Order: sequence, then C-alpha cells, then structure tokens
Amino acid sequence: DCTYTYSITAQIYVIEDNNNSIKATQLNARSFRFRLAVNSNADMALYGLLNKAAHSQDSADTNELLNAYVLEAKRGYSLRNYFTDHPFVMTAAISAVMLILVVFILFQRNNSRRLKASNDALEASRGALENALEEATNANAAKTRFLSQMSHDIRTPLNGIIGMTSIAEGNVGDPARVSDALDKIRHSSDHLLTLINDILDLNRIESGKMTMAHDPTDIRAAVSQCTEVLKGSVINRDLKITIDTERIEYPFVLTDALHIRQILINIISNAVKFTPDGGSITFRAEGRRDEAGDTLLCRFEVTDTGIGMSEEFQKHIFETFVQEDAFNARTQYKGSGLGMSIVKQLVDMLGGRIDIKSKLHAGTSIVVELPFEINKNAAEKPEASLGAERRYSFAGVHVLLAEDNEINMEIAKTLLENNGMRVDTAQDGQKAVEVFAASAVGEYSCILMDVMMPNMNGYEATKAIRSMKRQDAGTVPIIAMTANAFAEDIQAALDNGMNAHIAKPINVRIVMETLAKFIHE
Repeated sequence: DCTYTYSITAQIYVIEDNNNSIKATQLNARSFRFRLAVNSNADMALYGLLNKAAHSQDSADTNELLNAYVLEAKRGYSLRNYFTDHPFVMTAAISAVMLILVVFILFQRNNSRRLKASNDALEASRGALENALEEATNANAAKTRFLSQMSHDIRTPLNGIIGMTSIAEGNVGDPARVSDALDKIRHSSDHLLTLINDILDLNRIESGKMTMAHDPTDIRAAVSQCTEVLKGSVINRDLKITIDTERIEYPFVLTDALHIRQILINIISNAVKFTPDGGSITFRAEGRRDEAGDTLLCRFEVTDTGIGMSEEFQKHIFETFVQEDAFNARTQYKGSGLGMSIVKQLVDMLGGRIDIKSKLHAGTSIVVELPFEINKNAAEKPEASLGAERRYSFAGVHVLLAEDNEINMEIAKTLLENNGMRVDTAQDGQKAVEVFAASAVGEYSCILMDVMMPNMNGYEATKAIRSMKRQDAGTVPIIAMTANAFAEDIQAALDNGMNAHIAKPINVRIVMETLAKFIHE
C-alpha cells in the first residue's frame, strides 16, 4: 500500500506515472547517507577507485548528476502517452485499426464495386489517426507553453526579490535606498504570492477539488471589504472613484463569502491596473428578492475608462494564460492571464453569469449576476463600520509560538514582539505541549500553532492541550498559523479544537485583528 524511498527516485516514479495513481508526500527532517559497496571477492583496487572518485565529487557535480538523472527519466509526451492518458481515444484508434483490417479483408473478397467504399473507409480511419496525433501534439505544446510561461512569470518577481535584497545589503548605510529596495521587494512578493494562489486555485477548480461553502453571510460586509480594497489600491493615483452599494434590499444570505470577494476583488484589481491616471472607476452593487422571497438576485458592475479590449481578445478572455497583445500586458502590467479564467469558473460554480463589454482604448464594463439563498434565520443587525483600522494594545500579553521553521519563527516572533508581546517559542508540537503543561494556569493569553511540524503536528498538539486536566486547557485560544490555506484546512483547524486560522505568508494586520478578537473582546 505504501513505501518510502529517496526523493529523487520518488520524483521519477511520479513523473512516469501515466495514470496519476501514485500519491507522494515529502517527509521532512529525514535524511540518509549514500554508501557504495563492492563484492568481497572483487579486486581491492576497484574499492580504492570508487572511494577516491566519491570523495573527489563536489556538491555541484552531485547536483548536476541528480538533475540529469531526473531529466533523462522524464518521458516525452508521445502518441503512446496520449493514448494512456486518454483511453477513450485509444479505444477509438483501435477501432479504427480494426476497421482498416475489416476493410482490407472485404477488399480481397468483394468485387470491384466495393473498392471505392473501402478506400473511403480507409481514408476516414487515417483521418481519425491523424486527428489523434494532432491532439497529442497540441497537448504537448500546451504543457510546454504552460511551463514556459510559469517559468517566466515566477522568475520575474523572484528576480526582483533577490536583486533588491542584494541592493539593500550593499547600501546598509543609505536608509533611503534600503527603504526603496524593501518596498520593491514587498511589491514583488505580493505579485509572486498572487501568481501562486491563482495557479493553485485554477488547479483545484479543474481537478474538481474546490467546493462552494454555504455559510451565513452579510453581503453588505463582503461588498464593503471589496470597496475598501478599491479605495486602498488607488492611493497616490489620480483616479476618480464612484461607489454605489446602497440598493441591496436584504443582505443576509447563505453563500461562500471568500469566493465572492475573490471574484469582485479580481475584477476591481484589473480595473485599477488597466486604467491610466486621469481616468475613472465605478463600482455598483444592488440586490433584490425574487418573487418567492427565497433568493436574493445580486448584480455587481465594475466600469472603467481604461485601455479596454479588442473584440477579438474578448472572445478568448476567459481562457487561461491569455492577455491582450496590444499592450504587452505580461511585461507592463505584470499579469499572468489566469484571473478572469478563475473568475468565470467561480461564477459558474455559484450559478451566476458574467458579461463583458469593452472597446479598445475606451474602457471596460463587467457585470456579474449571482443568486444567493436568503438566510431567513438571520436577525437584522446594525451594519458595523467595516474597513476602519482598529488599534489595540498588546503590552504585556504573553503568547506561545509553535513553529519548526527557523526563519518563519524569527519573522513571527519579531512581529509579535514589535507589538509589545512577550513570546515563548517551541520548535515542534511535542515541545509546545510540554511548555504549556509546565506553565502556570492562565500564563498564556494565546497559542499560535503551526500545523506541519515534526514529532507532533499542530492538530495533535492542540488535542493534547485540550485534553489536559487544568482550568485553562479548554479556554486558551489556539490559532492555526499555517501554509495550509484552503477552505478544508480552515475547517480541519476548527474540527481539531483550534479557535481560528491564519494563512501564511502572514499579514500583520490580520494577525493583530485575530489576536485582538480573542484577547480583548
């Protein structure tokens, strides 16, 4: 059922797995030493040669050999591979070959009157095989294009991060230059994170692993968060912003607020990105109940006076990795061409529709219509002031931080201490349990718990703490702070006794607001 082996060997098995039947997981903190052996009856000179050769091999040579080993093992995408990945096409091809054989036999037995029909069948069969080969070629080209684009798009911000880090290191005595480099590192990091999130989202959608939540949601709150993003993104820009969100009859519905925000923020971000200074952006939201009173029909519209799109490009806007060539979008606007494809698939999953009207050099208007089930059990509440930044004092607050990665621990510890907290650390889940068990009752105001840790993971550590026979074991807030960032990961954290979930890379504002929720409120 399972085994473990060297990561290089495992990688080759996964690459050669045509049917995607192998599931591979990397075991952290596991290492093994390679050794060479010779038969005891062999000439000892052979042992000496091998020993000298191994010791003369430096790490660069070793890495080169390992990389070549993996690359040579990677199969080419041949017609045979295509048939393996698409058994129905293979069946069609086999049927075509069988048809050819039948036609040939009939050709030998029947009279000349059947000759033309046989030739026609032969031609049709040959066409089917040619089509199958063309599909395989196109599939291979699509994979190549994907890897090429991802290599470019990931390396571009990564190059900015590495380059600006070097510039900052070389100008430690120049605060202005260091500040400028750090600002550019932050922008490059944000772009890289957005790209990675888009790739993961697209993969989860296409693999059928993404599901829509059906949770109580205040649509006004979700829309307000999106408009705050719009306001924040035009700071230091000469853009006129118009927001009209007053025409929502009843805001309490059952839906997936996270993906609603993802749809709207993606469209808003495009409007800001592709509208030059001096232009304008309008955001409108309205919602009305249907005749039965069970559904809230919402309409969201984002209109800008930006660069617009050609009619030809609009036909392909929802395809992956497609961008308007006229504006050199990938270079000038730093896009991946994934955003609108994800938006379209999310809108479809929510049972809605999206329409785009655009004219080159004259702006774009995007309308999203979504139906939401009305939450009839929700009570009308005064709308909170959303988007306003709240400041809390964390002076003297004592927290326990469980994190196995040294860099991540240093980052989190520094951010927490900069906000006045006292921070104790634990390198894994087992150590976190021991530190908490040795502490006084009520000593820790909160525990920040990584999930993927050696010895004992975050879920196991949380269960161990909750099961302790002490007064604060069941009440101390335990917050997951992990790179496991999907909806099912959030639910898993709650199911295992945690109070909340914070995704990495950590956002300081989100961390402080989450801590305040459990410490101050």
